[in-house]
Amino acid sequence: MMIRSAFFVAILSVFFGDWLYGRLDKKEHKLTNFHRFLFSTAIAYIVRTILELIYFFIDYFVPGSTLQGYNQIDPATPREKGTLLYALLGAGQGESHQLPLYHIDYNFLYTMLGAAVAGFALLIWYEVKSRKTGDGNGLFDGYRFPRMSFGEYIKQEWRLFRKSIPLTEYLYWWLVRACLLFGLYLHYRETREWDIRCLLFAVNCLATFIIPIARLLFFAKLFFGNIPYRTQSIINIIIFFGAFLYHTLSFDIEPFQYDKFMHLLSGAFGVPLGYLLILATRRGKQLSAGIKTLASAGFSVIVMLLWEVFEFLSDHFIFDSHNQAQLWIPDDDIIFYQIFGKSANPGTIPLMDTNTDLVIAVISCVAVSLMLYIYLKVQEKTEKKLCINLTADETKTETDRTLTEVTV
Repeated sequence: MMIRSAFFVAILSVFFGDWLYGRLDKKEHKLTNFHRFLFSTAIAYIVRTILELIYFFIDYFVPGSTLQGYNQIDPATPREKGTLLYALLGAGQGESHQLPLYHIDYNFLYTMLGAAVAGFALLIWYEVKSRKTGDGNGLFDGYRFPRMSFGEYIKQEWRLFRKSIPLTEYLYWWLVRACLLFGLYLHYRETREWDIRCLLFAVNCLATFIIPIARLLFFAKLFFGNIPYRTQSIINIIIFFGAFLYHTLSFDIEPFQYDKFMHLLSGAFGVPLGYLLILATRRGKQLSAGIKTLASAGFSVIVMLLWEVFEFLSDHFIFDSHNQAQLWIPDDDIIFYQIFGKSANPGTIPLMDTNTDLVIAVISCVAVSLMLYIYLKVQEKTEKKLCINLTADETKTETDRTLTEVTV
């Protein structure tokens, strides 16, 4: 059964990420096996995104270039029927307009498979090593379940929640939930049936409770129970713009443009979201600024690729679904054309939506990642300076005490 090269590139990228992690740790041994797993797999997604964007721009400017394979894959051919993904997904709806996207989306899917295989292999390897050496880096090393009743745990979580989230922010949470329920009501009143849009409103409304639910279901010493409450505020922003504003209110805006705005938003907010998740891990606060920044950017990239895969699978299985805008004909006045001009290969047009999504999301991701890195470096210098001052004060106090004893 055939496996595409993207699978092996992902495996190599995971091992490269593991090597890079060790270099960035600077032998301070603050890493854990879980951190290695997250960081290495994130690097695999970053590498795949960079490669696909390079392929896209080469295809866009070089006549005859087909690096993204927009004319090379047909799931109905015997060659493609022998691939692993065909065995898993089948031929789908067989709509011809989706064929140019199979190559890039298959690469994303193979990247997910390769990153998972290599990532879990590394995780198992380091777990076995931790058990033999007792280095304390194992998944559950250092975790101690709090010895308290569930009622005491609820009270503790409530006090922490009130300390973490001010009243205005909490009211904003409920405003988003109320907007989603209002959108669900408006859509159901218009259609008089429970369709996929109603289900999406309901699922997004449930997602506005995900962090409090996770913290209640898992004791605070486990990863999900350590996720900061502020993470919910970031999730709610994305849900509000994506699930309510566009699908409920009638904006005088072209859908393609709003879709790009959402990718810009998700690429930007994915970075602080990933940063908060890193802080939830054991020793997460001790990691270097470089590791935190790359892992946060990697999380944002993972989210954008998973979304593209979701759109592909929707188009693959649902008849007349066009989430990846394969039939979209770009206007001459779109910003991308104004900057780069028209493509040298008209065959790249069906891939325009997917690739411009990645370009916009990567731009916002890089911009926010740079700001996060600067913030973390300033924070590191401030903490280091504070530590030096405290050490100097302690030394001075000890010297004064010694002189006093000598004098006496």
